[in-house]
Amino acid sequence: MIGALESLLASSGFYRTHKSYLVNLSHLKPYGFYPGETLTLNNDVTVPLSRRRRQSFHKTYIEYIKSVEHNISQSLIFNSKKTNEKTE
Repeated sequence: MIGALESLLASSGFYRTHKSYLVNLSHLKPYGFYPGETLTLNNDVTVPLSRRRRQSFHKTYIEYIKSVEHNISQSLIFNSKKTNEKTE
């Protein structure tokens, strides 16, 4: 059951941190240089991160953060262009 959800939600920013946990990456608190045995959500709930998934999670999370930063910068550029067009 969770495997089907994992496949369905992976492209939406979810990651399976442990055999019974799917986490929305946008709801994670920053964890520092490298994740430990648990991750903390924005609501202070902690979830386990399995040892065998740790490296893959770290790579996925870094890619996720980069894509979010890229989307934000693109949005700022787009909004800046729209503002400049209105003032001209």
